Amino acid sequence: MWKRNVVVLLLAALALVGFTWIAQATSDIFLDLHSNARDTIGVLFVTLLSLAAFAALRGGFWTRTAIVAAVPLLFGVLAEFLWSDVDYPGIQIVLGGMMAGVALLACLFIAGPIILWRARLTRRARSRP
Repeated sequence: MWKRNVVVLLLAALALVGFTWIAQATSDIFLDLHSNARDTIGVLFVTLLSLAAFAALRGGFWTRTAIVAAVPLLFGVLAEFLWSDVDYPGIQIVLGGMMAGVALLACLFIAGPIILWRARLTRRARSRP
């Protein structure tokens, strides 16, 4: 179980790094978009990545939720040390915290109800003759 979780975490971290790299490399394309559109794209990507990682991880609900929320937070801390912005010190940690918040909310309000719904269907199927 833990080997699969490590692989999923590494893939999620690589996807987050890749998305960040692509966003920085193509930033001139996104200059034409309104800042709300750029933020929406980022939030949607983090939400979808969080849900995919949550589904691929093994363990209980809270274990998976904590692991999924920890990935962007650790990414933000690591990014602050690797790509620190001189004008805005600590901004990567703040962004990592915001992404962790989005990941946590995605797990609580999207993945949680899906798990409860599937468990209910499973109980119903078992109780039928």
